[in-house]
Amino acid sequence: VSSQLNELYEQRQKMMSKPLSQEADQWINSTDDLHYEGNPNDLFKAMRKCMMRLRLARPIETKYTAREISMEDRELEVRAKLDRLGQTFRFEALLDDCHDLPMFIATFLAVLDLARQHILAFTIDEDETIWFSRGIGTSNG
Repeated sequence: VSSQLNELYEQRQKMMSKPLSQEADQWINSTDDLHYEGNPNDLFKAMRKCMMRLRLARPIETKYTAREISMEDRELEVRAKLDRLGQTFRFEALLDDCHDLPMFIATFLAVLDLARQHILAFTIDEDETIWFSRGIGTSNG
């Protein structure tokens, strides 16, 4: 029995150590002959288009929540901030509590309304930074 098992074991080893078929050898050699000539940017653009198509094919589930922002309330908040700011300040100083686009837009519209009321005056410098200074109106309403 032992000699029979050894014989079967050796046959099995020979089966596992056989070289790959000629078809596999041809396939391996044929991939070495391929040369890619092209611009890496073209590949990047193609990959981007594939990613866009993938996003369209499988959209990400999103949840939308309605959030109402009162312009009057936001204007009151901006007026309260004016008390702690100096005579001249940058627009970014009013954005410290803005964490999303609707709040940013509400702040911008509130500032425009305050400028319309001459409570704030604004200038834009050569770096496109918006600067505000207190206008001739009163900040108390």
